[in-house]
Amino acid sequence: MTQLAAAARARPVHFIILLAFGIFLTWPALTTGYVPSRDILIHLLWSSRFSDQLWAGTWYPRWLDTMNGGLGSPVFFFYPPLPYFFTAALKPLFYADPEGWRQLGVAASLAVILSGFGAYGWLRRLTGASAALAGAIVYMGAPYHLATDLYDRFAFAELWSFVWLPLVLWGVQAVAGGSRKAFPGLALAYAALILTHLPTTMIFSPVALAYAIFCSRREVRMRRSLAVAAAMTLGAGLAAVFLLPVLLTQQNISLADMRVGRFSYIYNFLYYGPRFDAAFDADFTRMLEQLGRYAGALALGSLFAFFLGRQAGAVSGAWRARFWLLVAVLSFAMMLPPARPVWDMLPPLQAIQFPWRFNALLTLALAPLIALWLDSGKPQVSGAHRVALWVVGLAVVGQSLLILPIYLALGATPGAASMDKVLVQLGSRNEEAKEKVLAAKLAIDTMEYRPRWAPRAVNDSSQALHATLSRIAAAGPGQGRVSIVSRSPRRMVLEVDMPAAGWARVPHFYYPEWRASLAPGGVPLPIRPAAEDGLIEIQLEAGRRNIVLTLEPSLAEKLGWGLSGFSVLVLGFLLLRLRRSNESAGA
Repeated sequence: MTQLAAAARARPVHFIILLAFGIFLTWPALTTGYVPSRDILIHLLWSSRFSDQLWAGTWYPRWLDTMNGGLGSPVFFFYPPLPYFFTAALKPLFYADPEGWRQLGVAASLAVILSGFGAYGWLRRLTGASAALAGAIVYMGAPYHLATDLYDRFAFAELWSFVWLPLVLWGVQAVAGGSRKAFPGLALAYAALILTHLPTTMIFSPVALAYAIFCSRREVRMRRSLAVAAAMTLGAGLAAVFLLPVLLTQQNISLADMRVGRFSYIYNFLYYGPRFDAAFDADFTRMLEQLGRYAGALALGSLFAFFLGRQAGAVSGAWRARFWLLVAVLSFAMMLPPARPVWDMLPPLQAIQFPWRFNALLTLALAPLIALWLDSGKPQVSGAHRVALWVVGLAVVGQSLLILPIYLALGATPGAASMDKVLVQLGSRNEEAKEKVLAAKLAIDTMEYRPRWAPRAVNDSSQALHATLSRIAAAGPGQGRVSIVSRSPRRMVLEVDMPAAGWARVPHFYYPEWRASLAPGGVPLPIRPAAEDGLIEIQLEAGRRNIVLTLEPSLAEKLGWGLSGFSVLVLGFLLLRLRRSNESAGA
């Protein structure tokens, strides 16, 4: 009874420790919102535009109207939206930050802190409170999670995926153990993962299903594993509003552009794989070397945790330790050049781009191995093993801690960052960094989300987009005069004056579901992409008239809404049944 009381008292203290540790780890992002990393500018653009459109009344922004110098972008037809709902929710707290730096930094910090809470909740079902705390701390501070995804790459969506991974496993374990109450929670957690980061979902889903098999008792293994699969299927249905357009309309964008060159999987194996030359891309090579060090530390930490835990006399968690060691070994192997035949044979695997993304699974596997090790020590060796645990933990987390002073100094330079201050800071480093900021000031989207009718040049540089915008402004009289009377993300009212019958060019990118009609009357008009620059062209007779241009929901969008709506009804039905079951049990 005394031990139970001590555990109950420990839990609030442990959450305070995790909160304090998360604040410490993310202090540069939390205080300035500015992390001078590879992808922060594009996530800033997406976050700020998403927030603006959400607060203007579009409750699920997909077409970002002001990207690409005002030509628009279909990015959120394809990019998971959930992390940006968190940044949008923070917007009212930061009115003095119109560019959105602080809400992005706070959301990133929140992701790290919540990942620790989720890991602790899951591990607490496997081990004692102190062991769960140790595993959660390692999970939060592991170098791929923190040093790579937050500070080096600012992989905002992948960073948020670490929040949902332990929650999904928590649900898998409960459903496989026979809990009916956990079924809706597992579905929601899996839906959140899909709505956050698809590459992580792809490589993690087989692990979750395998974990269900391992967690189930032999006599009910098939039934419980099918229940887990059903919950995950329901989660995919809940996320169908996002998932179906991704799967069914990829032909509308230039996704293939991000699977060639240094973005191809063949150049992203660790250690001794083929290397992308391109006049010796030193920065890319340094990143791969760093990722190799992190993967090595995570793999060695997993091996030490398993073998020392077994030596300490682990019994109850032995099968779980073996399972997570297998996950760690296979994840590490999938990042090595000998695994290339597997990648060559599986095109869906190639869609995740980078073999080193398996570091996420390696990070996930290390957390329970650490917790099980600490929870299994015999009294006569527990002191020595606790020292060894400190050594392993510091060897892993210490790599993240080493970079904090660097980013504290870098983050403090712009203070409350603005694009102009970042331009000055990065421009002093090299021209490539300066070009990134110039492109961000024009809101140039990444190459893969360029509508396929638009020329590649508009995404290549700020100068190329400037040239396109200048060409639009200098359009000859034969193309007519097009004025935008009003605009919103999926609707524009145009005033067009045509000197002769022909095609009027609208300063906005073409996308298949744009529809043009005369106002008033709603008479449909022919529409096409301009061959030269991929802009919208509308066929009109001579004269002055108003035109309404709308981006209608595609069939994939409609199917997604329908399937998600049906899944919500199923989820509601299950929750109602659980409530009635609880009321009957209480009576």
